[in-house]
Amino acid sequence: MRHWLMLSALALLFAVLASEVARLGHSPQAAHSGQSPNSEGTHQTRAETTANRATEMARASVSTPPNAEKTPEDREEDVFAALATLPERLESGESSGQKELEQLRSLFSENPGATLGRISSTLEGVARERAMAEVFAVWAAEAPRDALAWLARHDTMPGLEQAVSASLAALAEQTGAEAAAWLENNPDFSSRDNLEILISNWGDANPDQALDWVMRNLTPAMRDALRVQLLGSLRTEKAMTAILLDGPDDTSDFELAESGRNISQVDGSFALKLAEQIRDPQLRDSVKAELRGGASALNVSPSN
Repeated sequence: MRHWLMLSALALLFAVLASEVARLGHSPQAAHSGQSPNSEGTHQTRAETTANRATEMARASVSTPPNAEKTPEDREEDVFAALATLPERLESGESSGQKELEQLRSLFSENPGATLGRISSTLEGVARERAMAEVFAVWAAEAPRDALAWLARHDTMPGLEQAVSASLAALAEQTGAEAAAWLENNPDFSSRDNLEILISNWGDANPDQALDWVMRNLTPAMRDALRVQLLGSLRTEKAMTAILLDGPDDTSDFELAESGRNISQVDGSFALKLAEQIRDPQLRDSVKAELRGGASALNVSPSN
């Protein structure tokens, strides 16, 4: 600060001297100095210009200290300018995007409504989708109902898919019934991916309740399409029996094998139970050996 004050004082002194030079350029002595009108006019113009520049520099040095911090508005502009070009920089490997996204989360924590409005109005395409996913991951972790309520009100806005998935997963962990009701009331978001997210998170907390909802609300075609995911997410014998009886026999063996492999590192015991249901002896023995081998490598001790 002391160094800055000295510089400011010197700048002001320079401005005063320059102004004096400009004044002398207009004096009677200058008119009799032998200079031509043209040279005198040039001399005056340069002196005046020098004085003006010095005054501007002095004012700037006094009003803006060196290394002055940016205003919140300036920082926000910088963040959104960086986010607008983030997809290209991610693709080129120029940036990981971590810095910009951390700054975005900070802005959202300070003013959620304004940040969401700015994302909606200034970002497009992948940049908007990535930004929305980032802030909704924060919001959904704290208040998934509020996050989903906002999404329902803005369901026509593009780029909300990842935001919906994050919010739906967070609510399904707390109460699958509410998450399912939200999907039913917002059919535009009832994609296969979101159904899998709902069932997976709900199944971890309450598999019987999730199974009842699946059997009552999903069409036979959708249950058939999700069979592998259902077997892996609803890991109870009741669910396994219901799902297997619901599907065609000629595809169950392969679905059982795939489901067992998918959950082998999460639930090795249930993976082997699925393998035991495989009708083809050769495929059954092969899958069981594969699952046991994987369990041994992971130091897991599956039953049977």
